[in-house]
This record gives sequence, C-alpha cells and structure tokens, in this order.
Amino acid sequence: RLGGFAASRSERWELARAVALAVVLGGSAGVMLLGVLISFSRGAWVGVAAGLG
Repeated sequence: RLGGFAASRSERWELARAVALAVVLGGSAGVMLLGVLISFSRGAWVGVAAGLG
C-alpha cells in the first residue's frame, strides 16, 4: 500500500499543478471579465470592441 502511494507521487504532483494552473487562469479570466463589466458603464467597452473588431 505504501509502495503504491509513493509510486503515485508524480501523478499527484501533476494533478496539483494542473488544478493550480486552472485556478490561476480561471481567476485571471474572472478578474478580466469583472474589469470589462465595470468599464462597461464608463463607455470603455467601445474602445475594447473597436480593438477587437
């Protein structure tokens, strides 16, 4: 049992890294979306839309 636990150490590490990356990317996407929504009321969304278009 301990051998299996030790053998799966690299898989657990990779899973932890993948989860951490997903949390960081999801959080940054949320912050960006919040920024766009806040700026929407100030008219800045027009500049963003023009830059994307």
